[in-house]
Amino acid sequence: MMDLSDPATSEHARDVAELVPRVGRLVGIADEELEALELAARFHDIGKVAVPDELLMKPGPLDDDERRVMACHVEWGAELLRHLPGCEPIARFVRHHHERYDGCGYPDGLRGEEIPLASRVIAACDAYGAMMSDRPYRPALDPDQATLELVQGSGTQFDPRAVAAVLEAVDAAEHQSAQG
Repeated sequence: MMDLSDPATSEHARDVAELVPRVGRLVGIADEELEALELAARFHDIGKVAVPDELLMKPGPLDDDERRVMACHVEWGAELLRHLPGCEPIARFVRHHHERYDGCGYPDGLRGEEIPLASRVIAACDAYGAMMSDRPYRPALDPDQATLELVQGSGTQFDPRAVAAVLEAVDAAEHQSAQG
């Protein structure tokens, strides 16, 4: 469904789903829970199928009303997943992947440890992946700038443990890639 409605979002979700198991292990998520984490990452933006294309593809900033519509994607996605047999457990992770560590996120304003750990991992991986790819409203950031943005959001937007784990996982992947 995502591949058909928005191929760029679908590709981004695949990238996030590739990173989250490595990050999940680093923050202590048990091996038996990593499959649910990976599935939640794969479907974290499924609710965007209900967002109008003109918002998804808008080349400039969203106004307040447009941001409110876009923010609904987490609730729409969680609701969809709640109705799919076997996906009920991941619906909660999808619902909370835009909560902020400081409590200023959405949809429920959860903070810190109130946010499911899987959602905190997805949030950091999602942000890194989004920064590393072209968007309708801006070109991709270089890796150093994306890293700086994550670090600057550590403790406010993102769980510091998740940020440290993303940076460690990305560094390890780059090191492994350079070795051949």
